[in-house]
Amino acid sequence: MNKKNFGILIICLGILSGILFFSTGLSIGKTGTSMTELQSVSGTSVAEAYYQNVGELAIGLSLFMYAMGLSVVTVSVGFGGKLIIQESLDKKLEDQIIKNRSSNFSESNLSSTKTETFEDLPEL
Repeated sequence: MNKKNFGILIICLGILSGILFFSTGLSIGKTGTSMTELQSVSGTSVAEAYYQNVGELAIGLSLFMYAMGLSVVTVSVGFGGKLIIQESLDKKLEDQIIKNRSSNFSESNLSSTKTETFEDLPEL
């Protein structure tokens, strides 16, 4: 798998993970909101206070899930984009090296007028 395809795969997986984090955060946030709105008929009780505090904790957890989703998407798009760009830069660099080698090779062949043979080599 080349870098470009791997970069695209990382971006797609990051976006998918971000969607899952956001949907989980939404679900936990709705549950937390409904828990904080619980009211008992007889007045305030220990259970009611407990559930309201757990609901506030769930709302905080949902905000954390949103932050994680945003972080995963940002990192994956950045890393995947870097791989995609690096693939094209590597190709351009490789083409430039091949071009330089071929031009150096043709210049060296044109500039040398004397060809060496085995007879021209010193004896050992």
